[in-house]
Amino acid sequence: MKDEDFDKLNHEIPEATCPACQHPMDNAAEFPGQSQVGKAPNPGDICICFYCNTPLIFKEDLSLRELDLNDALEMGGFMNDVVRYQQFMRENKD
Repeated sequence: MKDEDFDKLNHEIPEATCPACQHPMDNAAEFPGQSQVGKAPNPGDICICFYCNTPLIFKEDLSLRELDLNDALEMGGFMNDVVRYQQFMRENKD
């Protein structure tokens, strides 16, 4: 992926902390292949912590919380995409 392509997927967010690993977060990137390229995160959107690989969800104020079982059940088939992306991140982290 070219840098300019990545820039289209990357968005600044209000400074937040990963609730799982406590690492500060100030950017979010869209899942590859999402249909709305260039869309900034909204409440209810999913992200994965780059540092600990925990799936997270944006709250109303764009702070983050961990996904729970109810979230996963509501996501249905999209949860498969989350798991695939987690695997991709683990394999390509370095």
